[in-house]
Amino acid sequence: MDINDKAFRKPFRLRILPVLSVCGFLILWQICIAPPDVEDWRIPSTLLTSPLDVLRLMIDKLTNPAPDGAVLLQHAWVSMQEAFLGYVLALIVGLPLGLAMGWFTTVRGLVRPIFEIIRPIPPVAWIPLTIFWFGIGLPGKVFIIWLSGIVPCVINTYTGVRMTNPVHIQMARTYGASDWQIFTTICVPSALPMVFGALQ
Repeated sequence: MDINDKAFRKPFRLRILPVLSVCGFLILWQICIAPPDVEDWRIPSTLLTSPLDVLRLMIDKLTNPAPDGAVLLQHAWVSMQEAFLGYVLALIVGLPLGLAMGWFTTVRGLVRPIFEIIRPIPPVAWIPLTIFWFGIGLPGKVFIIWLSGIVPCVINTYTGVRMTNPVHIQMARTYGASDWQIFTTICVPSALPMVFGALQ
């Protein structure tokens, strides 16, 4: 074993502590839940389900479509579709919009006031209107996820373009580069760290 591995390897007690912590929490949770028809100091199972019941129902839901007509994997697949579509749409709209707002004054003047009005509204506040517009199906859920993702996409990308070193821009202008060349070859690469933050 390398000496560096020994120096940075955690002691066994530090590696086992998180496992013991989670197991202890689950055991305490199980102890604090009273079975049905039992009245004592514990929390009734009608108010809080025990971890064993949660595990039992999760295993049952893997194969049993009752009561909603779908098993757990079907629900997981639909959730993944909603999250993926909302995420991709936020990137498709947010990244170009942030780049354009950061470099083109006309776009910034037209879009930023509207964006600043919408930005402070939390995505949860859009749920009633979303249900009214799209119903409770896939489009409405994708719209909420899109709203949640587009704000950081635009802000990070816009900030990345605005943080471009002005010396590089002036040097490019000195050599006769057009605004579009400066944007594509200097501003966009300079904004990539913030863009990757937006992707995250």
